Amino acid sequence: MWQFVAVIVTFLMLPVLTKKFKLNLTLSLIICSLGIHLLVFRSLKVLYTVILNTLSFTTINVVLTIFLISILSNLMKHYGLLDDIVTSLKSLFKSRRLLIGAIPLVIGMLSVPGGAYLSAPFVDDLGKDMNIAPEKRAVINLTFRHIAMLINPFSTPLLYIAASVPDLSIYKLILLNIPLALVIMAGSVKLYMPGPRSFTDDKPNEYSKRENIRRLLLGISPIVIAILFNGILRIPMSAAIAISILWVWIICPKKDFIDAIRKGLNFDLPVMILVVFFIQNTILQMTDIMDTFKIMFESPSTIVILLALLLGCFFIGTVTGLNLAVLGVFIPIILSLPLTTSELWLFVFFLNIWSFLGYYYSPLHLCQILTIKYIDVPTLSVYKQHIKLFPWLAAVSFILYYLYSLLL
Repeated sequence: MWQFVAVIVTFLMLPVLTKKFKLNLTLSLIICSLGIHLLVFRSLKVLYTVILNTLSFTTINVVLTIFLISILSNLMKHYGLLDDIVTSLKSLFKSRRLLIGAIPLVIGMLSVPGGAYLSAPFVDDLGKDMNIAPEKRAVINLTFRHIAMLINPFSTPLLYIAASVPDLSIYKLILLNIPLALVIMAGSVKLYMPGPRSFTDDKPNEYSKRENIRRLLLGISPIVIAILFNGILRIPMSAAIAISILWVWIICPKKDFIDAIRKGLNFDLPVMILVVFFIQNTILQMTDIMDTFKIMFESPSTIVILLALLLGCFFIGTVTGLNLAVLGVFIPIILSLPLTTSELWLFVFFLNIWSFLGYYYSPLHLCQILTIKYIDVPTLSVYKQHIKLFPWLAAVSFILYYLYSLLL
């Protein structure tokens, strides 16, 4: 029981550290993880074991991947590849509804912290042109920006799951996530996108249709190359991203390439991932928690198991604003259970969805904070629109679980 109390108290400290004491999220997580050790273990031997387990090859590969993705993202912004994608899309597709969703979706594929801030200006401008209320513009930016987290093999949660559960294919998990992603898209269009469906651009694109297609393909080529090398040739994701960086060097001017790399260096997120792995390995040492969840997961009622997982995921995700914290707590618990491969797939899928939803609706969610700041709209009015989609997503998560239980 004390181990449960220690974990809950520790995670409740997180918003206090980030909001009241203005510490960044990574440092706050480090303090919380060390707090667990002080409250539960107080043992250098256990601490040494956790550190040793954390610094595995798999963990280092994921951390390196996240580090390289930050560099690739900055290179794509620096050399205008991202602008090429957006301007080409605006020229090739005249549907406002398509554009206002496609732009944050494409930018979301870059998988950078606070990435919604990059797409907010485009969504805000298009939304004004479509007479969409500010709070709905904010929600559109958030929903389409985060669809990528479910279907992008570069997304940090999927990379983390792939590293933690190596027996499961990240691409198969993406396939299972697609129906929920489609529900998010359809629901967002229905709830938040009134108004005309097409428009005449005040500033016509200077390029021909063929040239726009070429610029679009060139813009997305680094992402496509990484997916092909990882998904088809099965090389590690970190190596695939490194090849994409090399590709950007080949197709772009060399003059300020090193400066662009230097500006893209981001040590905060890789360290955060390392801390989450540290938390995960700490949880593995907590026998009381592991045994309690084993008993809960051995319940003959599947609905009891799912509700326990749902509440735990949503609580930690909402309190921390970090879906990796949820995954770090529950993946080791799931892996400790005597599950068949099909059952493992089902629980990891359900865990991924609810870790996403807890994080997505958290008031500490960085993208939400940045979007609200840019569009300059009250948080409460955004939540009133935001929450409308939640019942549908919750229902679909259960429907998909039971459907997949028949198919897997």
